[in-house]
Amino acid sequence: MKRRFLCLFLSLLICAALLCSCVPRGYTMYENKDSEISIIYPSDWEKREYDGSIINFFTPPVDESDDFQENVSVVTIMLTNIDRNNNGIPDTITLDDYLEISKEEINTYISDYNEISIKDIKVGNLDAKRIVYTGSIVSESAETVSTGGTDGTGEASSEAGSSLETPYNNYKWIQVIVIHNRVAYLITYTALPDSNTGYEEQFDTMISNWRIR
Repeated sequence: MKRRFLCLFLSLLICAALLCSCVPRGYTMYENKDSEISIIYPSDWEKREYDGSIINFFTPPVDESDDFQENVSVVTIMLTNIDRNNNGIPDTITLDDYLEISKEEINTYISDYNEISIKDIKVGNLDAKRIVYTGSIVSESAETVSTGGTDGTGEASSEAGSSLETPYNNYKWIQVIVIHNRVAYLITYTALPDSNTGYEEQFDTMISNWRIR
């Protein structure tokens, strides 16, 4: 009996150790069961909730004079009611379709759009697109463009309304897009164009550990 109990206890310890090892040192796990996602984020980043986005993560301010914090927003957009052909039949939106729709809409909200790169990547076992671009925005459009949220119909999505008010106009975005079960999942990193903080590497670690169930 004691030996069986010891074996069970050791098995539980091993399982706990394996679970802990899934989260890299210095990161914390975030899970949202309603949206069926999990993602890690740096433990010293601040987690904030806004209407319209699932979750937002903000980098720690450098000092009291730091008036911009790099941030990561997580948004989901339903694709079940998009009828671009106006034939009463919802379109089947592929990842490539949504990328082109997004790029068209981005150009309506920012000027000086400069596409730096687009790469095919994987999020878990799902295909994804990683797009990097820069541009200029006006203050009234900032909160929509910063979260990268549109509803796929040419209109700004109400689901994209995290408030990111800053005195700056020029930004750099890294956005990862996944389509799963007719839902677009977007994770967007927003920074200043000349930012060289190492946060991009942390963002890539977040993406490497992002899971959609």
